Amino acid sequence: MSSPSMNSIIFNVAGGAVLLTVGAYMLSSYFLKPAVVPCAGRYPAGFQLTFDGSDGKPMTPIDLQARSGSREWGLLQNANVVPGDAGSKDSVLNVKLAATDADSGGTENGVGFTWEPHEIAGAKSACLSYRVFMPADFAFKESGILPGLFGASDVSQIDELQPADSFALRVGWGQAGDAGMDVRIPTSSGFWETPPRKTNWPLGRWVTVEQEVQLNTPGKDDGVVRLWIDGALTIDRGGMPLRNSAQSELSGVVADVGYARTIGAPADVRVSPFVLQWQ
Repeated sequence: MSSPSMNSIIFNVAGGAVLLTVGAYMLSSYFLKPAVVPCAGRYPAGFQLTFDGSDGKPMTPIDLQARSGSREWGLLQNANVVPGDAGSKDSVLNVKLAATDADSGGTENGVGFTWEPHEIAGAKSACLSYRVFMPADFAFKESGILPGLFGASDVSQIDELQPADSFALRVGWGQAGDAGMDVRIPTSSGFWETPPRKTNWPLGRWVTVEQEVQLNTPGKDDGVVRLWIDGALTIDRGGMPLRNSAQSELSGVVADVGYARTIGAPADVRVSPFVLQWQ
């Protein structure tokens, strides 16, 4: 019997390589999710919550408080509006994370308020984007919270660990400096959602935050929550039971900035104007 020709050998090797390539592609397509681009570029134009007044000048703490609803704290004691970074015409919110008012008894830190544009009513999903600046010497000794999306027929529920039929998804940082989300939903007594790979908050520069929420169908666990840090998808969580009834709609932004439980070292954190988009 004659040995196979060189052409046959080359053909067989090439064919095997093609099969291996196709097989690897099929396996990667099966196990790996396609990359999801940041939400700000996928949603229609939305609204911006600026920190400048109608006269174009930075708002005072009293202006900030007057614009906020009944759920508000710390704006008079711990907030002031300052110019943005170089090249930005937008003023930013500077927040002190340790109490500055002696009458507070040392228990007050940061700020909290909500932004609830009525135009968002009926939306099925939303995208919140802003930038945050933590100083280079920021000490991650205590966990903390940053603005995130919420939905509630009764806004007082979003501060409960397990709201009856509301949800609040505050972005935040852990004690090791890792990024994540503080999750409050009806089916859980509150938990910290972590990325599959540890993602630390960059310090000493502005960082872009984008959060996307897709509402679940009442009675089904089909909600979606995503978080991007500087354009990198950090959290992509499906199967979220965000609400029990259709009355719990997307409401807007819970703009809490501060230490989550115990007050840590004094520090200032700056947050840019929020942009809220929905569809």
